[in-house]
This record gives sequence, structure tokens and C-alpha cells, in this order.
Amino acid sequence: FKDDLGTEFTFTGKPKIVAPAGIALTLRDFGMDENQIVATYGSWVVQGSDLDFDRLSEGSTLPADPSPEELAWLSTKVTNLSPTCLNNERCKKMDLDLLQQADPEYVILSGYKQSPSELRLKLVDSISELGYKTIYIEISQDAGSGDGTVCTDDVVNGCIGKSLIEVIEQWEALAVALGTNIPESVQNDKSDMCEAAKKFTAASKEAHQRGVRVMAEYLDETYFYMVNPTGDVVLRMFEELGMPIMHPGGLCTNKTTCTQTSFWEKLPSEQYFIDCDPADPSSSCVGKTLYPVDMVLYDHRLTVTFQNKTLVKQFGDPALVQGQIAYWPFGGRPHTYKHAAEILNIITPELEISQAIHPKSSCTEDVDVSSAEHRKTPLLEGKFACFNSSYHNGGYTCASIAPSPTVAAPSTIAPATSPPITTTVPTAGRTTISPQSGTSHINTVALW
Repeated sequence: FKDDLGTEFTFTGKPKIVAPAGIALTLRDFGMDENQIVATYGSWVVQGSDLDFDRLSEGSTLPADPSPEELAWLSTKVTNLSPTCLNNERCKKMDLDLLQQADPEYVILSGYKQSPSELRLKLVDSISELGYKTIYIEISQDAGSGDGTVCTDDVVNGCIGKSLIEVIEQWEALAVALGTNIPESVQNDKSDMCEAAKKFTAASKEAHQRGVRVMAEYLDETYFYMVNPTGDVVLRMFEELGMPIMHPGGLCTNKTTCTQTSFWEKLPSEQYFIDCDPADPSSSCVGKTLYPVDMVLYDHRLTVTFQNKTLVKQFGDPALVQGQIAYWPFGGRPHTYKHAAEILNIITPELEISQAIHPKSSCTEDVDVSSAEHRKTPLLEGKFACFNSSYHNGGYTCASIAPSPTVAAPSTIAPATSPPITTTVPTAGRTTISPQSGTSHINTVALW
């Protein structure tokens, strides 16, 4: 197996591993159990989740959060190396004493924008100093070389955005390389995903015909954060299946207040609304926004906020006022065929009923949305690719989905009853991370 730093591994038997909680659940879906996944680290849930950690059996309302059964597995079957991360905030800690007690052969690192996303880099150095080998998989953007080559510092122009299917297949390949027998249920999940992709593509084609334009966003009382679909695995999937999703950037003339960080454009509210007052019910903002957003894909960290329809309308954006919204599971975890199908099945009905709100604008012709060039170079200025099925990602189609390398009968894993371990973990600093062979380095880019 070759990881995204270009490090090659030859595994013997079923080596014990440690992985981020979300990745552990991914590998578990591919058939790996607690005999091999001996511990997890990092946050269990999405930042902003409404999970009550004292009532795990009730789960949360966020679709991407672990199910009650998965939470039971995390809390009772494997050691938690980040016990102080049992909250709804972003957390990048690990108790190294607990790591040594678990004593894995490998530690899995999930990378985001070329930096480990679930651990501070100083901790990664400490893990290597303790003699544990690390396996690095990038889940957002990389140079596309597979040898650890670093992208340019400008990760919007120069880094190739991965599509969700690519990352799913990487984790599946790693599971097989680590000796896992892929359960039969995964083949069913693949079929469900390709059927969901077919329906999503049909809905996207009709949305194009109605003139609907979509934008992925994070927002608060002061700013709109517009997301370029070149850098997120889920947005890549959406665009590569035909969604009329716009690319932000380049329209705001005030470069002091409108800033670009990675693939996020930060717009003050007063720069987004043009000649209208979103707080004034008598002032229509239709046709008076910087981008003609007809449907908003909201960052799923805002799920609890967006459950309050009255509050959502107060943001003033016409798409929000009219309720043309759907959730966007930023980062896509867990990276499984099952979750890909769930995402598409949640978005498709919302896309089917969406209508154009703003005056018509034209799509950009002859854009190969699945090409490496497009995935590293955004269209900008609110442009979006015309619907062209010949450019769609064939990896999501039923015809392209092959059986997994090894398939076993489905297994049932019952949760145990022992309590999770709790230990206080000090905060660590930051350094850089290098592959275990060669001289390439990963940039120290923080998760947004």
C-alpha cells in the first residue's frame, strides 16, 4: 500500500492500528473490528453537534455524526486516546501514555489541506519518536503525484481537489491491505450509492433547466463564507455529478474586507448585499446579492442553527428566506459508500424542488468538471459549469463499480459495557511532518 506521502507499506497479517474516530468508523464499515482497531483519537462528532455525551444512546440530529450503535462501539470497544475531546468542539489531542498502552503497529493520519487534521503536528512528531509508523491519507487536496510532493502555498490554484469516491476507495484499499475481509454489505452499499448518484444527476439536470444556481456556505451574523467546490470531497462529488454549483471569488472589489483563505471567500454582509437592507422586510434582495444564490448548501456545523427557520430567515439572503437549503457534510466523514449514498439521498429531494429566485445567468460551456485542471483551478466570479454528462465522474456509476478485492459474510458486532477511559491531556504545539522515507514535507496548513 502506498500512502499520500509516497511511503510504501507491506503489511503482514492483521496489524493493530490507531485511527481518528471518524476514520475508525470508516474502516469498521469495511469490516475491520476492535481486534485490529485498538484505539481511536480526536473528536467523535461534528463541531457544533447537539450530541449529549451523557446520553449516547439518543444520538444527535446531525446526519454525519456516529449512530448510537457506533457511539456505543467507540465508548466501550476501543480505547479513547483523546478523552478530553468528549465534547462538541474541534479537538486535536492525544494522550501518549494511553497510546503506548494500546501499542499499535501503525497510527493512521487523516490529512486536510496537507496537514494532519486530527492532531497537532508536535504530537505527530512525538508519535514517530516513540517508534510508531504513521500512514497518511489526504482527504481534501494534494499535488496529485502520489509521492508526497507539496502543492503550492495557494491551495486554491495548484492543489487538485479529491472527489469523495477517490477517498472512499483509498480507505477500502487500505482496509484490504491491512488484512481485512470486506463484508458483503459493502457491495450492497456500492449499489445503493450508484443508484443515488443516478437520481442526483437527473435532479441536477432538471435544476440546470430551471436556472437554479447553488452555493456552499458557512455564515454568521457578520460574514458570508463562500466555498469554492474545488477543495472539498463532497462538493467535488456534487459538481462531478452535474450540480449547478457556483465558484466564488473575484467579484468583490474591496480586497481589504473581502479576503480569500484557502478555498473560502470571506465576505462582510454589507459587501454581499447590494442596494438592499436584509433586515428590512419591505426591502427585496432578489437580484441584489453579489452572487445569485438560489439554493444554499450550509456547512453541517450549522445544522443546529439551521433547524431554527425563523433565525435562518433573519440572515436575509433570498434563498434562506425562501427555505431553499440543504446540508453539506464538510469533509465527508465517514468516507464510505453508505455515507455517500446517504448524502446524495438527502440532497436530491431538496434539489428537485428548488426554483430559480434571481434573474437568469448563463453557465460556462465545455468545462470538464472531473479533470485535474478544473479540480485545481476554480472558475471564480460565481460561474458554474454547464450540464454535460460526458464530463461527469464515472466512478460513481454502477457500470464502473467493481466487487471489492475480498468479500466476507456480514458480521454483527455487539457493543461491550466497559466505560471509556478518561485522562487529562496537555495541549501541544506545532512543527512539521515528513514522510518516513524521502525528503518531501507537508505544509503546516491549519484546518479552517
